[in-house]
Amino acid sequence: MPRPKHSRRRVSEDAYARHKSELDLTHGMHLSSVRAASVILAVGIVIIALFNAQGLAKWAQSLPQNPVADWTVLASFQWQGWMQALGTAEIFDAVREAFYALRRLPSL
Repeated sequence: MPRPKHSRRRVSEDAYARHKSELDLTHGMHLSSVRAASVILAVGIVIIALFNAQGLAKWAQSLPQNPVADWTVLASFQWQGWMQALGTAEIFDAVREAFYALRRLPSL
């Protein structure tokens, strides 16, 4: 029996090749774009950790119970205590209250 010209495997490889650009989320991105996104993400995480330690502690408490989550909860509470001692918690609260005050202003 002669083998078909296009085997099933070859057809699926062709289909993958045609749609590769649709599947590749980084298509068209330059390495500098990835680096910039990484830096932005890292800075955002640091800012959240410094100024919203209370939110971090609440998030840790919502994790499913297991040894890693238990450690994360304890570490987040310790981190929250350090940030309160540094005074960053008050900065976050002041900024949040300023935004709430802006939202309560009548629109123009």
